[in-house]
Amino acid sequence: MVYCGKPSKGCHRCRRRKIRCDQSEPSCGQCLRANHICPGYRDQLDLLFRDETPKVTRKARTTSKHAALGRFQSSVADQSSAIVEISRPEQVPPIPARPYQMTNGTDPFSSRPLSLDLKHQALCFFASSYAPPPRSFETDYLGYTPLGQNVIDNETLTICMTAVGLASLSNITKSRSMRLAAQEQYVHALALIHGRLQNQEHARSIVTLDAVMLLGMFEVIACRGARSLHTWRNHMSGAIALLKLRLEDLPNFRAFIQVRAQIISGCLLSETYCPPLVGNLFENDRPSIPSAQIITEKLTGLLAKVANLRASIKEGVVSSQFEILSMALGLRDRLLSFAQSLEKVYPFHKAGDQDRQCAFLSPEFVYGIHFDVYPDFYAASIWNGYRAGRITLSAAISKYFSQLNKTSLHHPGWDEIKAKVGNDIREIQQLARDICASVPFTLGMIHWDSNTVSVKSTSTNALGGFYMLWPLYLAAEATDTMPEIQAWAARQLEYIGHSLGINQALWMASIIKEKSAIDEVLASESLADSDL
Repeated sequence: MVYCGKPSKGCHRCRRRKIRCDQSEPSCGQCLRANHICPGYRDQLDLLFRDETPKVTRKARTTSKHAALGRFQSSVADQSSAIVEISRPEQVPPIPARPYQMTNGTDPFSSRPLSLDLKHQALCFFASSYAPPPRSFETDYLGYTPLGQNVIDNETLTICMTAVGLASLSNITKSRSMRLAAQEQYVHALALIHGRLQNQEHARSIVTLDAVMLLGMFEVIACRGARSLHTWRNHMSGAIALLKLRLEDLPNFRAFIQVRAQIISGCLLSETYCPPLVGNLFENDRPSIPSAQIITEKLTGLLAKVANLRASIKEGVVSSQFEILSMALGLRDRLLSFAQSLEKVYPFHKAGDQDRQCAFLSPEFVYGIHFDVYPDFYAASIWNGYRAGRITLSAAISKYFSQLNKTSLHHPGWDEIKAKVGNDIREIQQLARDICASVPFTLGMIHWDSNTVSVKSTSTNALGGFYMLWPLYLAAEATDTMPEIQAWAARQLEYIGHSLGINQALWMASIIKEKSAIDEVLASESLADSDL
C-alpha cells in the first residue's frame, strides 16, 4: 500500500472530463446542468492509499521468469500432536522425495531463504488482499491477522503470511517456481507450529492460533481438490483444540469468531455435529457486546442447529420422515424471523441499469438487471451466511416432503406444511438471485454512500472472493432448474480463481459445470466421514 497524496474530490464524470466539480450534494452542478445522474464521490480515506496488487502481480510475473528457485527436493514426514494434525499438503504435483539428513547441524525443517524482493511481494499482496486495518468489530471479525508490529516481528506468522501470499500470486501468474516456493514456506510453517505446540505457553498464544488459521487459508487458496478440503478441516480441528486451552479468553476473542465460522461451514458441508465449544454462544445481554456481534451470535446459533439436524439425520438419530420435516420447517421459521430483524439493522438496496447507476460496472458481473448494495462488507457477509443456511436447510425440506407426499401420508396440518414447502421453494430461488446480486459489492467493485452508488477505481477484493465461495456454490446447487444461474455462478467462481488467486473457486466451478455435488465428490474420496 503506497501513500498517494491528496486525491481529487470530484465526481467520476467531472474527473473524466477534467473539469472543476463543485461537489454539491446529492448531485454536483455540472451533472445537473448536463441532465446526468451524478455518480457520486469517492471515499477520501480509502483513496489515501493505492492498491498496488496489479503492479505486484506484474512484478511477480517478471521475477518468476528470471528467478532460479530450484525445485523442492525434500519431503517432510507426517508430524502429529494431540492438538494439530501436521500433514504434507497436496498443492503441487508429486515431487521425488528423499529423507532429510541431519548433518552438520542442519535443521531439516528450515526452508531455503527467499529473496527479499519475493518475500516483500508476497507479504504486500497478503496485506492488501486479506488483512484490512481493524476499524471496528466488523472488519476485525472478517479480516485475517491485523498487521501490527508484534505480527511483523513473529517468524511463524510471517512465514504463514508469506506462504499464503506466494500461493495466491502463483495462481494468478501461473508460476511453478513461485508455487514451489509457497510450498516450501508452508512446510516451514508446519514445522514452526509443531515446535510451538511443545510449549504450553506458546500453544496458548494467539500467534499459534492465527498461524493455524492461515494454514487453513493456504489450503483454500492452493486447493487441488477434495484432499485439500480434508486438510483444511484438519487445520480447523486443530484450531478448536487450541481454543480449548484458553476458554477464559473467549468472550473477547477475535480468533474464536473466525474459527467458529469456518468450523460451522465444515459441519454443514460434512453433515457432522458442531463441537460443543462452537455451539456455546456469548451472552447477548451484556452492554459491552457490539450490536454486530449480537447478530453474529444469533445467526451462529441457528446455523449450528441446522448442522446438528443434518448430522442427526445422517446418523439415524432422527429417523421419522415427518419428524425431520417438522424440525426443518421449525428451523426455517426461526431463520425467517432472524431475517426480519436483520433487515431492520442492515437493510440492502437494489441498484440497476434502469437507473443508470451501474453504467461504469462491467455487465459480466451483474446478474440480470440489478445488483445489491449493503451498508458495509460485514452486512453483506451476514446476509450471505443466512442465505447459505436457508439453502442448506431447504435441501432436507424438499427431500423429505417429496418422500411423504408420495406415500399420501397426510398428517394433521398437512395443508399448512404443503403451503410452507411451496413458499420455501420460491424463497430459495430468490435467495440464490440475492447471492448473485451481492457479488459486485462483496468483491469491492462498487461503493455506496448516502444513497449514491459509484464504481471503485481500485482492484477487486480478494477477501470478498474468499467469503463468496460457498454462497456462490450453494446458489448454483439450489437452482438445478435454473441453468442460467448455474452458468453465471461458475463464471464468477472462475474469475475469483484466476484473477484473485483462490484455487478452490476453480474446483467448485468445475463441479458445477459437471453437474456434480461436493458431497458426492467427498464420498467418492472417502472424506465425508472424517470428523471435525
